[in-house]
Amino acid sequence: MAARQKAKVSAPWDDSNQSHLKEPWVLGKGKEKVSFTRSKLENGAFIIQKNKERKLSLNSLQARQTYLSLVEQGYKLRKQNNKLINSVEQTQ
Repeated sequence: MAARQKAKVSAPWDDSNQSHLKEPWVLGKGKEKVSFTRSKLENGAFIIQKNKERKLSLNSLQARQTYLSLVEQGYKLRKQNNKLINSVEQTQ
């Protein structure tokens, strides 16, 4: 069997090539949206909110894992004007 290639995904706040992306970073899938913003109160923490539900504060590792999990579930990174951005790079 042929080996499958895995897509390399990085969080937008980690990638210096995506510095043009500003907060909040929004992942969308259909009508569902999940936003990620840096916490102003806690250094290194992120605030995550799905649609208009309550906000959740996570450290940077938890936020990164949540972001990657959502991307694996089919969520796509969106610009501020709700256009999709290609955030997945194929590795060789």
